[in-house]
Amino acid sequence: MLDLPVGEVHVWWARPHFESGWELLLDETERRRLEGYRRREDQARFLTGTTLVRCLYAVELGILPAQVALDRSCADCRRPHGKVRLAGDQPGGVQVSLSHAGDWVVVVAYRGRPVGVDVERVDPGLDHLGIGALALNEDERGALRAMSAEHRPVALTTSWVRKEAVVKALGEGLRTPLHGFGVTAPDASAGVVSWPARPDLPGRLQLRDIACDDVHRAAVAVLDAPPVRVVRHDADALRAAAGS
Repeated sequence: MLDLPVGEVHVWWARPHFESGWELLLDETERRRLEGYRRREDQARFLTGTTLVRCLYAVELGILPAQVALDRSCADCRRPHGKVRLAGDQPGGVQVSLSHAGDWVVVVAYRGRPVGVDVERVDPGLDHLGIGALALNEDERGALRAMSAEHRPVALTTSWVRKEAVVKALGEGLRTPLHGFGVTAPDASAGVVSWPARPDLPGRLQLRDIACDDVHRAAVAVLDAPPVRVVRHDADALRAAAGS
């Protein structure tokens, strides 16, 4: 069983890559999804992430990774593009979230409460003001416009991962528009500061930045939990414990 004390959100980091035998762990739906990625690097990210989630639940349940049954069905349409979870999971069990971008795959776990994670690579070549117009609220857009162009990539990426982590914790996908709520300024500690349509949520969400590297940003959110501490792990130890 995983050691996941209340108040600790655990984070496993891995570089996306291929290893012999990993594809054998996938179910039929996951194999189709893997084949649907055209780029080799996207296949590596998906395969690494799925393997880590299986290893995590294998350690928790005391079974082999190949025996872990995962469910990705969407709450709205039941198609397999929803938040990954253990099939037949009951309230109180280990909740996970998965994200991958650039050079990293990250999996987080929290016991008994919904959790969400997002990691993104900082890309100076994007239209940051254009993306901000879709993802940020009015105050956040104004702050982004007031910044110098050189500071916008990190600032927008920081706000983006914070918001995506929150949406993933809620498990609502596109039903929760990113511009509908506000998070703290990129240079301040992470937090949800406003949600006009849902004023109860800022006080129910714990949001934390996750230390990464100079070219990526990451954040994790937990719903209805006490103040959380982020505990970082290397994925190799998790795979070793699962025998994968």
